[in-house]
Amino acid sequence: MLRLYKQASGAQDVELVQEIPASSWSRTKRNLIRLLQESFDPEAVEALEKDPFELWEATNNFQDDSTFCI
Repeated sequence: MLRLYKQASGAQDVELVQEIPASSWSRTKRNLIRLLQESFDPEAVEALEKDPFELWEATNNFQDDSTFCI
């Protein structure tokens, strides 16, 4: 699992709950790639375009809601 963003504090455990539908992930992925292109991060853009990531809703022991890209 790849955690694209993590706060410095908080729970470290992750329990995947439900996969985000491919149509929603596709839209989010396009927007994320555009944002990364504007911030000049070609390695992140290449990884998102090349690798078959999935987007999942997740939670932890504190019942914090999160979204993870795996």
